[in-house]
Amino acid sequence: MNGLMFLFFCYCISAEKAFAFSVGGSFADSVVVESMNFITADSISLHGMLYLPRHSSPKGILVDIDRPDVILPKFDFVNNSDSAGYSKKMVTHLIRSGIGVFFLAPRVPYNHENRMAIISSLEYKAQTLETIAEDAKTACLFIKKDARFTNTPVGVSGGSAMGLPAVMAAVQEKRISFVLLSSTPSTNNMDDAEYSYDRGSMNYMYLRALFSELWSMVKDTTFIYNGLKYSNTEQKSIEDQFTECAWDCFKKINRTIIAKQSDYDTIQKKATALMKGSFQWGKTGDWKPVKGLGTETVKTPDELIDLLMCTWHKPIDISFLRWNPEEWYPQLTCPVLFLFAENDKIIDLEGSVANIRRIKEQYTKSIFSIHIIKGCGHSFDYYYMKKGEGMRRKAISDKPFNELSNWFISHFN
Repeated sequence: MNGLMFLFFCYCISAEKAFAFSVGGSFADSVVVESMNFITADSISLHGMLYLPRHSSPKGILVDIDRPDVILPKFDFVNNSDSAGYSKKMVTHLIRSGIGVFFLAPRVPYNHENRMAIISSLEYKAQTLETIAEDAKTACLFIKKDARFTNTPVGVSGGSAMGLPAVMAAVQEKRISFVLLSSTPSTNNMDDAEYSYDRGSMNYMYLRALFSELWSMVKDTTFIYNGLKYSNTEQKSIEDQFTECAWDCFKKINRTIIAKQSDYDTIQKKATALMKGSFQWGKTGDWKPVKGLGTETVKTPDELIDLLMCTWHKPIDISFLRWNPEEWYPQLTCPVLFLFAENDKIIDLEGSVANIRRIKEQYTKSIFSIHIIKGCGHSFDYYYMKKGEGMRRKAISDKPFNELSNWFISHFN
């Protein structure tokens, strides 16, 4: 990467270091919760919630990091009514195994009501995998500085793409004792992005929606892409052809611009110019914006392309596309647990597992453990028919947390 690899965040304890409170109900007999606030060397305030076993010192503490657009989870352990299924199960399983969990909040407080204002802010856009890794390191070291946890193993975890900054943090900070990676893509991310889009993964539905909205502004029955004219055929609609061409253009942006440029503004300028220069169409007209995409103020296709570029090619997206496990995995020196889901349709599961096994063998990484959870999807969810209702209902499997508990005990007993 760059000089960010060698930066170290000094940190200080804020006046509101921590306070403990009860969560009520039967699980409250087993857990105590502390709110923690700390400040980085460049005066950025960070916040998180630490869940600890009530009646014993923790055998270890797991620092969990999440995407910038995720709200810090809050749990109702009494009524079992909250929606944070994965995070809540992580807490309950690990606490019962004597392991604490710390949830790190994003730098920029997020809420769904002000979504567009937040993601348009300079502070939000400035977040990258590197900044998230730095925040994870800061959180781990803050916990380690607490006299109660000086000799406690502190590790870091991330699900899906957030496993990448977890790896970066552990490579850069050797006081991190272990890493948990859940459904983390482990092939070259340029390849994984193309795999996910071509498979119709949910994390690319937003991009497809933007393509569809762009096409809705074109009132011609034909368009030109890179000098070739496209029109309706019996085999494929004009809109489907346009979507394929738009994705082809995005792949070119990824491979020829993002892979070769380092400056964010330059990437934005070149990517926007390539997108606009690749397409030609005749008349355009009124359209109905897709609710929630934030395009209500757009007037022309060029304006929508401007929005599309800055929405999809934020700094964090660019740093994600550039990430390559070949650069980072061989540098890991602490135990790592890779958890995957057998029915994962979001990432290239087969390619990821094969790549980890190859790196493990090539670099003699006996510290790597790989477990594939049977019958689950990307978020370790599965479906079943509820008797009498005839409908499939979502649930989170207990298996990944049992695997994690057993793995931790085997390494840090």
